[in-house]
Amino acid sequence: MLITDPIYRAEQAIKNRNTVMIFLSHHRYSTLENIRYELGMKSKASASRILKKLCQEGHVKKEELSDNITNVTLFGVTRKGLDTYHFNLDNNKSFLKSRVSLRTLNHTLTNQKVGSLLKKSARLTDVRVINAEIGNFKQYEHIMKFKHRPDLVLVGKTKTDIVVHVIETELTLKDSKRYNPILKEYLQLRRINKISTVWYFVKNEKAKERLRQMMDKLKYKLIKHRDEREVWDHLFRIETIALLGK
Repeated sequence: MLITDPIYRAEQAIKNRNTVMIFLSHHRYSTLENIRYELGMKSKASASRILKKLCQEGHVKKEELSDNITNVTLFGVTRKGLDTYHFNLDNNKSFLKSRVSLRTLNHTLTNQKVGSLLKKSARLTDVRVINAEIGNFKQYEHIMKFKHRPDLVLVGKTKTDIVVHVIETELTLKDSKRYNPILKEYLQLRRINKISTVWYFVKNEKAKERLRQMMDKLKYKLIKHRDEREVWDHLFRIETIALLGK
């Protein structure tokens, strides 16, 4: 949609720039596609123009990474970008190409997109995204403390409470022995009201059904009281990455 009001257009431009910088500050780097998704834009062209301007100003830098299988363009926040946009950051470090793992990049990018989706649908204020790859969980130990580090955590507020959503992006499923202590820990955190929901995003419907079956077996193993099984059912959510849409 073409914006004709010059004042509103300027306000939207500032808002979009801030959205990009906050997103890159949380995740350190991303792709044009993920930034478009975070902005809620249908076309990459508008997101590309914003990134081009931020790159020209030195707030963001563009890097090409490739190996025998993967070829990807990444946009990362610079030292100047962090210093200019004074966001309250957990890990105040700029993007370095050498720290990107192409082996785990698909998981990293999918995880970013999951975070964008849930952040928009969470109906919370003052939302903070904590990326396990770079976030400092120690700053949030007064709210929640994990033995197992989840992929992503969303911390936000309602009118009366602090709400914590845990996100696990499982493109490859573990076995039930591995899930046992993880789910047990999440259940214990829910019992003391430290977390609200645990979201598992898996590759497809087959993986969703397999994970659900493992969870059902563990539910009856870990929980003896029927009432607590309802707590379990409300705590854990399983979705496929198809929910991310386009």
